[in-house]
Amino acid sequence: MKQTDVAKLPAGRHADTTPGLYLNVKASGARSWLFRCSFGGKRLWVGLGSASAFNLAQARARAQKLTTACAQGEDPRLVFAPEKIEKITERVDDNESESLAPSFKEFAPEVIKIRQKVAQWKNAKHAYQWNQSIESYAFPVLANKKIDEITRDDIIKVLEPIWMTKTETAMRLRGRLETIFEYAITMGHRHDNPARWKGALDNFFPTRNKFAPVQHQEALTFPELKAAIKLLLSKNAMGGKAIAFGALTAARAQEFTRAKWEEIDFDNAVWSVPPERRKDKKNVPHRVPLSCQALSILASIDRLETDVYIFASYDGDPINIQTPRMLLRRAAGRPCTMHGCRSTFRDWAAENGWDRVLAEKALCHSVGSEVERAYQRSDLLERRRELMQAWADALIGKKLP
Repeated sequence: MKQTDVAKLPAGRHADTTPGLYLNVKASGARSWLFRCSFGGKRLWVGLGSASAFNLAQARARAQKLTTACAQGEDPRLVFAPEKIEKITERVDDNESESLAPSFKEFAPEVIKIRQKVAQWKNAKHAYQWNQSIESYAFPVLANKKIDEITRDDIIKVLEPIWMTKTETAMRLRGRLETIFEYAITMGHRHDNPARWKGALDNFFPTRNKFAPVQHQEALTFPELKAAIKLLLSKNAMGGKAIAFGALTAARAQEFTRAKWEEIDFDNAVWSVPPERRKDKKNVPHRVPLSCQALSILASIDRLETDVYIFASYDGDPINIQTPRMLLRRAAGRPCTMHGCRSTFRDWAAENGWDRVLAEKALCHSVGSEVERAYQRSDLLERRRELMQAWADALIGKKLP
């Protein structure tokens, strides 16, 4: 808080960086300083005087004096009593010593709405997941507690039952709780964040890699993928063509299963994946150079039948995002994923001496530090074209089966 903010802040209680100090702005516009503390087992709001009588620096000095008094066991309400200036020193009666902060059940949904607006969530499932996890795991413990009364022990009670058994859910929930309490700090409801990880909850919970090593997506070896693609293409089915196209372009399933004809530039042999399907959320299309084999797959599909989406089901909608994974497993004869095909491509590129930057850009990964990316802005399309053609020749051969 700055001195210039004192006269501008709207009605409500606004926390200063000085522990316990608040500016209280009434609906009438009257402004006064309050000090919040605990004494004798009770929460107290002690008046520090009108904001017109004491500036911010003076209010901070008075708050620090009360902090010292509390630490020494003195009643903070009596520190300035000798002044006997009722117009300057406001007294808050016992009824106001109770927390006026909202309950967690009232506060959390509002924060989620604000977060949805600020982060510009385009997928409704994000808000649903936030609400679902908070309601399922946090509400049973926190719902009726005031947002300023929730402690680290309360957060531990929320997370402990699921930390070892539903680790991913627990970690996401902790992050969401931390965001909620950060907003509570911003709103002046509290000074600390009970859901903070570093230096706080990390003293009570093991990190995931201590008890649940990262499980990478199961990837086929290059010979296995080559054999599976050959089998799938021999059946001349839409699902097999989708898998082959995805493997040839090293694309993610959500990128190629929803590919549209309008995204294909046949003249320049380029597929432009729109920003909304990019995992890194960059606001420019990801250009994918198309090999001769990838173009042949597209040429084998009747555009009159598929209309908008390239790999469409009978009703014209894009094929289910899970379909390629299931078909690939059947063809390979063992568990694997489409995402694993990207790992197969990356291993092949490394084993065959292709430049690391080219391979990473082919996977739509960010490469290097922020400084490096600032100077290396090119997507190296034509150099990647050589890489993707070599990959296609190795994976399928010069012609489709």
